[in-house]
Amino acid sequence: MLFLPLGRICDSLLHPATLFIEKILLALDAEIIDSEEALSESEQRMIGRVFELGEADVAKAMTPRTELTAVQCDASLLECLEIMNHAGHSRIPVYGESLDDILGIAYLKDIMSLIAEGNELKDCIIKDNLRNSYFIPETKSVSELLEDMRNKRVHLAVAVDEYGGTAGVISIEDI
Repeated sequence: MLFLPLGRICDSLLHPATLFIEKILLALDAEIIDSEEALSESEQRMIGRVFELGEADVAKAMTPRTELTAVQCDASLLECLEIMNHAGHSRIPVYGESLDDILGIAYLKDIMSLIAEGNELKDCIIKDNLRNSYFIPETKSVSELLEDMRNKRVHLAVAVDEYGGTAGVISIEDI
């Protein structure tokens, strides 16, 4: 049990995410015992990142508003696809009047499904093809958010500031 004591030490530090992290550590212990191999460098980095960000606020890990890639709600699916392609993102927020008015999230997967169905992308508006946004306070801990995102099967969350404005976004990949 190489990692379990470390998990118990963190127990007092990582409130709701403790059980989740302890499960990861138990699984890693079992995997190491079964394989009799050390952790790869990427696995070590991943574990280190979990502990590093465990108590950090979302504000420290998110993509801030000033660097946000988003699309206005009256854009065509073709325009949205071009923005996604240029930015290299598979999910982007869609806004109404301003970035403080996030209406939903556009998923590349959904746009590709519409293409497969034979829809003309230049004739379809993105606001008709959105998934619900998941809003969170920017002060939420990353460890709590990770657990929430896993439970809700959400890949992108919109962080809001104390006034309700959009502070940024955070993806599960950011964590």
